[in-house]
Amino acid sequence: MPTIPYTFANTPGGSSIPLQELDDNFQYVLNNATGGSGATGPTGAAGQAGVTGPTGAATTGPSGPTGSTGVTGPTGRTGPTGITGPTGRTGPTGVTGPTGTAGATGPSGGPIGPTGPTGVTGPSGGPIGPTGPTGSGSTGPTGVTGPTGRTGPTGVTGPTGFGPTGPTGSAGLSVRVQAMTITVADTFPALTNTYNNSGLFQLIVNGQVFVSAGASPAFTVSGTTITWASTIFSVNPGDTVFAMYSY
Repeated sequence: MPTIPYTFANTPGGSSIPLQELDDNFQYVLNNATGGSGATGPTGAAGQAGVTGPTGAATTGPSGPTGSTGVTGPTGRTGPTGITGPTGRTGPTGVTGPTGTAGATGPSGGPIGPTGPTGVTGPSGGPIGPTGPTGSGSTGPTGVTGPTGRTGPTGVTGPTGFGPTGPTGSAGLSVRVQAMTITVADTFPALTNTYNNSGLFQLIVNGQVFVSAGASPAFTVSGTTITWASTIFSVNPGDTVFAMYSY
């Protein structure tokens, strides 16, 4: 009969005993006699802890099914606006799009307004310039005389007028244009006629007109003598000079 290697404090000598020699409370029954249960003895001292057995294989079981998604919580409060970053560089200009079709012509404006009043007439221009010198070219030949026209009828003689004869008018002024040859700068030859000191006197030098009037005249005249006074202009030998004056 097999035995159980189990040690009890109330067994003789602490030896191993057959299982059938134990009662229902695993108490030793002496001489294998069937009698009443004896009083329970005191609890024996705790035996030494047995050797820890090897750790079993750590086999991880299969993952359980994913649980259902929980209810979404309320949205949190919006945080403060962050600092604005620096402005980025301007991108290249895009390609110009095609020109759109011309719009319809708008309606014409209202009727033309009345013509405004004529402006004030501006002042007349300056005085008429002096007549240029007479050209030195020769007179062309006289043309052929045309035929004499028919004499018209004599008109009726009017009545003779009455009243005193008017006074005789003063003699008119004569004007001369004299070409002058300059041999010394700013020196003029004598005039052919004596200047009358009251009429026109002009010197034309290379087409430019000078007069003896004004606050700072270019020259002065006395009798038949011309005196050059300009400090800006000069008359030189070889210049084309004419004197136009009244006498």
